[in-house]
Amino acid sequence: TAGTILPFADGVAQWDFQLDDRPPRQEGEQAWNAAVVMAMPGYLETLGVPLRRGRPIQATDGPGDPWVGVVNETFARTYWPDRSLDEVVGRRWGYQQTEDSTTWITVAGVAADPRRTDLDEEPYPQVWIPALQAGASSYFWPRSLRVAVRTGTDPASLTEPIRRLLADIDPDLPMYEVATMEAVVAERLARPRLTTSLLAFFGLLALLLAAVGVYGVVSYSVAGRTREMGVRRALGAGIGSVRSLVVREGLRPVLFGVAVGLLGAWGATRWVESLLFGVEPTDPLTFVLIPAIFVGVGLAASWVPAVRATRVAPTVALRQE
Repeated sequence: TAGTILPFADGVAQWDFQLDDRPPRQEGEQAWNAAVVMAMPGYLETLGVPLRRGRPIQATDGPGDPWVGVVNETFARTYWPDRSLDEVVGRRWGYQQTEDSTTWITVAGVAADPRRTDLDEEPYPQVWIPALQAGASSYFWPRSLRVAVRTGTDPASLTEPIRRLLADIDPDLPMYEVATMEAVVAERLARPRLTTSLLAFFGLLALLLAAVGVYGVVSYSVAGRTREMGVRRALGAGIGSVRSLVVREGLRPVLFGVAVGLLGAWGATRWVESLLFGVEPTDPLTFVLIPAIFVGVGLAASWVPAVRATRVAPTVALRQE
């Protein structure tokens, strides 16, 4: 297939239009606007854009046929908010070419919102117009088309066959900027991935340092209570009760720190929201896993020295300075 623009590419055209079922906009009123892509048959299918209602662009949508197009869900909900997607099919929008001439286009289908330039962008109204029909009008004439090929084999192996095929159609057709969609997406994600990787590295480093610090402080504090444990055991306290007491007291500052950290992390979520895709800033797994790690470190830091200290005979523990 081919189209004037492919996902994650800059330069999407945006045109004002009219709606057939309401009065023309008056001067000074906000324009009705949508991104426009002129596409060949198979465009949506090749790029994997799901069709919600109606039909996609077909080979029968030629220059002599009634003008049709496909709109995305945001277009349908923005300009026909009181209509279902089924009711949007058959509606018309149009582009005014002269004061007395408007090209009306009937909605043949409604497709899902595609990613236009970035993963974190808000959905924007978009339409797809058959390139075969657009080529019949000097107003819509596309200056260039980008070819998209879906294959189950290595995409790089198809570069030369496609180049030869285009040369058979027209030897003067230039073929440039050949890339896989994975490479295009990777290039778009390079900067946020670098930022996220650095944040993840320093975050893990901070987590490691914090865990070592918590373990060291709590372990030192518990180890310094060996004499106290000896006194408790000499007075009849059981090993289990002594260990439980030490663990509870050792975990108290850890739990307080975790609570404060959770509140701080919750308040800082808006600063990292732009770096996330497919993960909510308040991801439940993150807010459960990280505190659990600190609580586990605090538990180990209290339990290990408590076990070590209670294994010392009370008479030996009482003689320790």
